[in-house]
Amino acid sequence: CYAKPMAVTLPVVLVLLDVFEKRTFSVRTALEKVPFFIVSVIFGLLTLQVQSSTGAGLVDVTFYTLPERVLFALYGIVQYILRLFAPFNLSAFYPYPSSNGDPDAIVYPYAVAGALVIGAVIWLYWKKRSELTATMFFGMAFFLVTISIVLQLISVGGAVIADRYTYVPYLGLFIIVGMSTERLLSKVKAPFIALAVVALASGYFAVLSNARIGVWQNSGVLFNDVIDKSEGRQINHAYNNRALYNMERGNYQEAERDYAYLENVGTDRAYTYKGYGALLMRMKRPAEAIPRFTTALSLGGDDVEVFRARGSCYVQVNKYDSAVADFAKARTLTPNDPKVAVALLESCLGANRLQDALRYGEAMSGLCQNQAAYHNLMGIVNGQLGNHAAAYKAFARALELNPTDENAKRNLEIAKENL
Repeated sequence: CYAKPMAVTLPVVLVLLDVFEKRTFSVRTALEKVPFFIVSVIFGLLTLQVQSSTGAGLVDVTFYTLPERVLFALYGIVQYILRLFAPFNLSAFYPYPSSNGDPDAIVYPYAVAGALVIGAVIWLYWKKRSELTATMFFGMAFFLVTISIVLQLISVGGAVIADRYTYVPYLGLFIIVGMSTERLLSKVKAPFIALAVVALASGYFAVLSNARIGVWQNSGVLFNDVIDKSEGRQINHAYNNRALYNMERGNYQEAERDYAYLENVGTDRAYTYKGYGALLMRMKRPAEAIPRFTTALSLGGDDVEVFRARGSCYVQVNKYDSAVADFAKARTLTPNDPKVAVALLESCLGANRLQDALRYGEAMSGLCQNQAAYHNLMGIVNGQLGNHAAAYKAFARALELNPTDENAKRNLEIAKENL
């Protein structure tokens, strides 16, 4: 049940069920929920750690003050309720309604309404209990508890609300709607008319749902929709994901427009510059890719993929010493990757740093013993250093691993003549 982060609210829901069923509080009823609370805390902390380490989820919680986050949470409560009954202008991503770091004016009336919703739940709890008030309390409390994880009291993600996570919280509101509908049908004199209204409403919502499915057909359509509904707000990840989508499909010009836009507005996301650099590499513009990779490293810290990519760009523009530095750094980050080791050896050879190449090559002999490219490079290094016997042995091993390698065949013949 903990496959989704939303499930961390389960223990509190179990307490609500006890209240709804009027179970007497006891040590036993408390202890039976302790394992669930422990698991919830563990999985909650793991979720925060994973999102923080990937940089994909967490927004700096110091960006908004605690009072501002409370305002956004109250705003979110009302927005979620409204979108259940009026699912219009939906988006996969809703940016914070703020300008220059301050909440927009529209937030405040919604926040007041959200506070009234919470007040209504408290009032229902203390009101003289009846089946109706008990059900309404449970439904609203269930909704508030389960939606709390995405109310941005702890800023997780760059969206103020995320209605794709409401499939569980809305069960609480559906309980209230279902009970209200049942009571209405029991009192009206023409139940068929009431049933017809319910059927029409259901059909209407089904049509809206079907129309919304088309927006989710692929990432291109989805993020076009997000950007169109962003009301001019900068949504870094939407532009970034649309750029990735276009890049993977060979639409390089469209991808570059999105990356260039993000760069021009001064985005501080390392993954954007990493993606931009990768795009420029595909477009065979390594000199332009290098500064993007450099920015990615300055923003995001050590990233072996970025060091490898920038090293490859340096090789393409004949800056072999810089390539050696990048591949050496990449090797310290992934010492067991033979491809990085071979790239380091090749860049040393390109820089004519034969002694460094020999030293690195001997150190990685165990790791690269089954890499034909490694043995071919070691043959070249030893040959240029005059170690013809070692060169012959290396070329022979390269040819053994890859019998169709014409370069290894030719190099082996040359090494044989030099013996």
